[in-house]
Amino acid sequence: MTENFDSKTVALSGSNLVEASAGTGKTHSVAILALRLVVEKDISLDKILMVTFSKVAVTEIEDRVRKFIRLAYRYACGNDIGDETIKSVVDAEAQSAV
Repeated sequence: MTENFDSKTVALSGSNLVEASAGTGKTHSVAILALRLVVEKDISLDKILMVTFSKVAVTEIEDRVRKFIRLAYRYACGNDIGDETIKSVVDAEAQSAV
């Protein structure tokens, strides 16, 4: 039986393979995983390995990760960002820090 993959709750240990058809949210999931590693595990981006198969996909992932980190920072500073997933990542880390 295959479990549904949830980038917000999957364990951040070992390796994660995100494989799916086009348009299913892989880039979003990978960017959320990268954000969680930065926020929850204090791992710098240059220590995270993400592999894809085209230069276009690399650019898309880089852009999305940067955007998510900027949004997380804005939210942590008290601004509304409108992205519930990023809010939940930041809120979960803030709760565990208390």
